[in-house]
Amino acid sequence: MDSVQIPLWHAKDKSFALSYYNTSDGGLSPEEAKVRLRKYGPNSIPYKSSDSILRILWRQIHNPAIYSLIFASLLAVMLGKLEDCLVILAVVVCNTLIGFFQEHKAHRTIQALSCLIPKKATVIRGGKIGQVAAYSLVVGDIVSLEAGDQVPADLRLTLIKNLQCDESMLTGESHPVHKKIGSDPENALLADRKSMAFNGTYVTSGRALGCVVATGAQTEFGKISGMLAQIPFIEPPLSIAMKKAIGKLTYLIVAIGLALFVVGFLRGNQVFDAALSAIALAVAAVPEGLPAIITISAAIGVVRMAKKNAIIRQLPAVEALGSTNVICTDKTGTLTYNKMVVEQVWTPSDDTMARQNTLSAAIICSDASKDYHAKRSTHLGDPTEIALIHACEAAHIDERALAHSWPRLDTMPFESERRLMATLNSHEGGRSIFMKGAPEEILLRCSLDEQEKAKIQTAITEMSQKGMRLLAVAKKEVTTQLHALTDNEIKTGMTFLGLLALFDPPRQEVYQALKACHDAKICVKMITGDHPLTAEAIAKDLGLLETGRVITGHELSNLTDEEWTKIALENNVFARALPEHKLKLVETLQKAGCVVAMTGDGVNDAPALKRAEIGVAMGIKGTAVAKEASDMILTDDNFASIEAAVEEGRRVYDNLVKAFSFILPTSIGQALVIFLGVCFFPVHNGVLVHPILPVQILWVNLIVATALSLPLALEEAESNIMHRPPRKREAPLFNKALQIKMVTVSLFMALSSLALFMGKYLYEIGHNVAENVAMSQAQTLAVTALIFFQVFYLFNCRRLRESIKGPSFFSNPAIFIGIALVIGAQIAFCYLRVLNGFFNSSPLTTADWLIAALVSFLVIPMTWIEKAIWKIST
Repeated sequence: MDSVQIPLWHAKDKSFALSYYNTSDGGLSPEEAKVRLRKYGPNSIPYKSSDSILRILWRQIHNPAIYSLIFASLLAVMLGKLEDCLVILAVVVCNTLIGFFQEHKAHRTIQALSCLIPKKATVIRGGKIGQVAAYSLVVGDIVSLEAGDQVPADLRLTLIKNLQCDESMLTGESHPVHKKIGSDPENALLADRKSMAFNGTYVTSGRALGCVVATGAQTEFGKISGMLAQIPFIEPPLSIAMKKAIGKLTYLIVAIGLALFVVGFLRGNQVFDAALSAIALAVAAVPEGLPAIITISAAIGVVRMAKKNAIIRQLPAVEALGSTNVICTDKTGTLTYNKMVVEQVWTPSDDTMARQNTLSAAIICSDASKDYHAKRSTHLGDPTEIALIHACEAAHIDERALAHSWPRLDTMPFESERRLMATLNSHEGGRSIFMKGAPEEILLRCSLDEQEKAKIQTAITEMSQKGMRLLAVAKKEVTTQLHALTDNEIKTGMTFLGLLALFDPPRQEVYQALKACHDAKICVKMITGDHPLTAEAIAKDLGLLETGRVITGHELSNLTDEEWTKIALENNVFARALPEHKLKLVETLQKAGCVVAMTGDGVNDAPALKRAEIGVAMGIKGTAVAKEASDMILTDDNFASIEAAVEEGRRVYDNLVKAFSFILPTSIGQALVIFLGVCFFPVHNGVLVHPILPVQILWVNLIVATALSLPLALEEAESNIMHRPPRKREAPLFNKALQIKMVTVSLFMALSSLALFMGKYLYEIGHNVAENVAMSQAQTLAVTALIFFQVFYLFNCRRLRESIKGPSFFSNPAIFIGIALVIGAQIAFCYLRVLNGFFNSSPLTTADWLIAALVSFLVIPMTWIEKAIWKIST
């Protein structure tokens, strides 16, 4: 089935579809259906399934930091340092398992949310009606549709009775579409093809028969899904920055390690001893806790976002939200409630009784009803008519009493050609015709003078400009002999009652959410399939049209690349947008340097969702395709949840910067201890004096540094987090302030530790202590100083721009728990014989503890002064 040769079904007569596929109103024979099923394949969309367990596991390992750890462990094995290897691999395994379980859990959530594809279809085959599996439908099948059905394939309608379809997931049109039999213009957009029913959409009212003209990947649903294969993977900003940062760090470690090997060898060390020193430096410089802190920070963000109705599919999406500077959002259900309400009842006399009569007449001329027998009160019928029921309830009009006192005798249902509905009702011996529909149609049938028409037309114009959907209501008294409605009876003589203005109002919480986004310098753009007037009204109400204008899909179809850039950057509201428009808009913004979050619920949104750095799908009304293409799912379909997720993403990134500010200077400081020791420390009895051993470095990195850095992931958001612009995509993690901090802090840490080591070592040797004992005590003091240094330095890293004080000092209990664990572990390191033997440590005196603490405490005033001069940019 070459898509190029397939006719434009919407522009063809219904009989053309039947003859083209050699079928009839009685349908295909069961045998022919089987033949075509083998020829064309099943009616199914080739969705991309969730990643396998092995792929998710590989994603946790495929990380430069993990590679560097594995390389260090292999070197340790080659040099016989099995203990070092086991400790490093323990870090790798821990990090991998944490990331795997978090991401796998998110994938299971997706599977639970993505069950929206119909399983059954009602077809006519061999002249008999029955149900078949939807996947077995073939072209030429005659499908029967009723209210509540999901359309199982693309159909050219052949018979309809008041058919309306909800096509919002495919076209973005928020209102049900009234269908017709007649053909449409060849250039009609998808939303304007009234003679078609499309796969995946829903029947809201009426009945119909249609000939299947496309199945599976050939449907409009499937074509859009197929576009996803052409969308390249967009790497999150943090991953890009991390690769650059880890790359620089790796080059630095390799260069220093090679230099250290050469220096050690030239100073008389054996090759093995020189290599051992290089391994010790690598172990010291590689921040083992960094992969864990990144994963755990994101995992904590996942949990916190889930509480705010945002489910994250992949951990990198958490941080990427923090760098978002453009949010492209749908209107219906995201910015609005996706629930029609009667905003205004207008009557010529403008009095309460007239408004009551207008509402009463409208509800009498309606098919919607309220199910009072259900456990929870529910409404059945067209969304517009359900809105009338709610309006009657608000006006204290008893809908059941009206139905009882005005029994219906006949109905002329709404049809797209007629654009109105009329009913014949009896009441206390009399009979009346009630009518509602498009104002221009109702006015043609009413007896009005020119002044009355002008007054009504003015009201229509004013309310239409506000994006209201208008219904006119009229009534006519008739004789008791009338038993059925005809076109002649409703053609003239109607009495105009009033206008009903319906509206899908913005969510109340959206106003504050948009303000928070604007304060955070995040541009919000509304992209909708709705009518331009509706989009304009909502946009004005929400403050999205302070600059620019409403751009329509027809305008976008004729733009050059240069014009696209200008239009995309200067305007915030786009109406009647097609899937390719949404995708092009996201791509254009990305080329302009923006980090884009895109929201959507339909198949038409899927390509743009996948292309954006952050694709946000709707959990309630979202299609399976949209969810599969997304990085995040909103369980409440609410824009305010996006704003909350952005704030959480910024908090996660801030905490990662804090972890970098803590881990990198301390790791480099530990490496400098090794480097300076090898370069300048003496050789005693042919053996180089080591100020700290590799296994002791691992103790500091894994047990101590990790216990101190991980609590930073739980730090609360800083006060200005949503009052500063997003960081730029190209912003490096190693910014100038962090580079300066790495130099000053690491030098202070290394020189102080070396001074304490040398002082202790010379003191013990001078008091005739055995060489090995003096070395062990001096190394233990150096390790203790390193630990105290990190404890005090940790408080500086809890805030990026100011010193922490007041109630916020105790806002994160995990910090103090971590410090208590570290101090307890260090006491065990010094005094437990098992650990003494494993780490070559020794007990310290009280004076040793005090000296280590006092010297390390000096980092606090030093970093306070530095913070006053430099502000870390994020």
